[in-house]
Amino acid sequence: MTKEWRADESAARRRGVRAVVWWDFCSPDVFVRTVRAVAGEPPAQRTPARQPHDAAPKERTVAVAGGRAALSPREVAVLRLIAEGRQCDEIATELCYSERTVRYILYGAMKRLRTRTRAHAVSYAIRAGLI
Repeated sequence: MTKEWRADESAARRRGVRAVVWWDFCSPDVFVRTVRAVAGEPPAQRTPARQPHDAAPKERTVAVAGGRAALSPREVAVLRLIAEGRQCDEIATELCYSERTVRYILYGAMKRLRTRTRAHAVSYAIRAGLI
C-alpha cells in the first residue's frame, strides 16, 4: 500500500505559512517574487537570470557580516591550521577534536565557500581576507 503525500494547506495557514513554492516549479525569479509578495514589497525590475551556458562566470561572493564571511570560529581555526600545512590528525590533536570532526568542519567550510578542494578553500579564504 502506497500513500501519496499531500500538503494540508488549511493547517499550514493556521500555523502561519504565508506562501508555498513547490520545488519542481521554483526558479530563482519565482522564489524572489514570492518572498517579495509575502513581505509586501513592490515587484522589482526584472533582471535577466544568468544562464548555465554563460562562458564567463562571475566571481563567487561569500555572505559578509562586519567585514568577515559567515564562517564559524571553528572553521576559521581549521582553515588556518591547514594553511600552515597541518594534517587532519595534527589539527584534531591541537584543537581537541576527533579527526572526523575536523573533516566535518573542513567540508562545511568548503561547502560554504563553494570550493572543491582543501587547497582551493584555503587560497580562497586567504584572498577573501577570512584567515
